[in-house]
Amino acid sequence: MKDYNEIKVRLPEHLAKWLEEFAKQTARTPDQLLAYILELYYQAWKIGYEMGQGTTPFKSASNEITIDIEKITMDFIESLKMEGLSEKVIKERSSIAKRFFKWCIEKNINPMSVNKEHVDLFIKELNIAKYTKYSYKQHLNKLLKFLVEYKKRIIQQDTIKQNKL
Repeated sequence: MKDYNEIKVRLPEHLAKWLEEFAKQTARTPDQLLAYILELYYQAWKIGYEMGQGTTPFKSASNEITIDIEKITMDFIESLKMEGLSEKVIKERSSIAKRFFKWCIEKNINPMSVNKEHVDLFIKELNIAKYTKYSYKQHLNKLLKFLVEYKKRIIQQDTIKQNKL
């Protein structure tokens, strides 16, 4: 069993209300929910910290794979297929996504934590035509939306697993 320290946390009223309501919805107490959320952020921070320490990108010090870029890419491609997009568009978007993920790895950026600023930095470094940059930005913004939903699904799956324990 884990050791716990008790600390007092002051929250703005709207966050306190949300925490109480969401904790009920997830069958947790507010302190359990906060601990769960903080654990997720801690794990994300730990990945970044370990990458900065020279461990293999997206693997923890124990060599346990924490982020599977190939799986994320395949799930992204599957989501594009479900949208009914042409094979040409799917191939183009997946190619751009793979190139972006490769860039993230080279820059030690967690692909699950990227935002529009990362997209802008990536595009700025590319030696491509202005129109192509615009096209890349449009495709990568769709990827960002996918990653937001992907993270939500992962958190929901983790929540369900935690509730079963």
